Amino acid sequence: MNVNSNMAMDQPSQSPSFRLKGGLFPLTLLELASGDLQQLRESLSVKVSEAPAFFEQAPAVLSLETLETDETELDLAAIQQLCQEFGVIIVALRGAGEELKAQAKSLNLAIMANSRSKSVSQTDTVHKPVSIEETPAADSKSASQGSTDTHPSVDSSTAETVMVPTKVITTPVRSGQQIYAAGGDLIVLAPVSAGAELLADGNIHVYGAMRGRALAGVKGNTSARVFCQSQEAELISIAGYFKLNEDLRNAHWKQSIQAFLTDETLNIEPLKASAR
Repeated sequence: MNVNSNMAMDQPSQSPSFRLKGGLFPLTLLELASGDLQQLRESLSVKVSEAPAFFEQAPAVLSLETLETDETELDLAAIQQLCQEFGVIIVALRGAGEELKAQAKSLNLAIMANSRSKSVSQTDTVHKPVSIEETPAADSKSASQGSTDTHPSVDSSTAETVMVPTKVITTPVRSGQQIYAAGGDLIVLAPVSAGAELLADGNIHVYGAMRGRALAGVKGNTSARVFCQSQEAELISIAGYFKLNEDLRNAHWKQSIQAFLTDETLNIEPLKASAR
């Protein structure tokens, strides 16, 4: 018997069967205000009819943080099934108590941490279900430590300026591609195809036709803006507030625009040089 050959056969393969990698993906945040299934059905019907392609097999997080009724009266399984009928796939639960968390686990739903602040209600044309959050491993210490000094001093001799490089893309962004600029701005010097996705913690600049999705301020930066040379987008979002293609077609279509937030309202205006 060849001992060496048998030992080689018993050894596990050196190639791993899978790899674990981090990713950043936009999820629709469905903020439930009422557990009334009939009311939810009617609301979903209206919303999906406005943008059927957007809600086709769309993964979503069900948030109960704005729920106005007793959450113990909710039928989580029925809500999940109802949403699925309209193409919204509930993959996680947020803002629930222990009883509903147990239900969520039985339905194979992930449990997500509560948001840092209470969400605001959405308007007719500006929606707030898109939520992209990352919890920093170690944020600023001042956020977790109390202080009675409302105007803390800053030692200029020890203060450091952290420069985050702007991410610049010089080639066309194809359908299915996702580009993320962490901590800064994203500049694209080429067209962006339908089905492509741009994400940035800061601003997004597209010096070409913007036909995909542009999500600026994805970690909650309400001062972020989106600039594009030709606005033909499927979706434009700033800090989670977004408008879909149906609304965007009435907002300076195929023109140079800038998108920004004012009082939780997403504005889209022509991009014009300031007169001096």
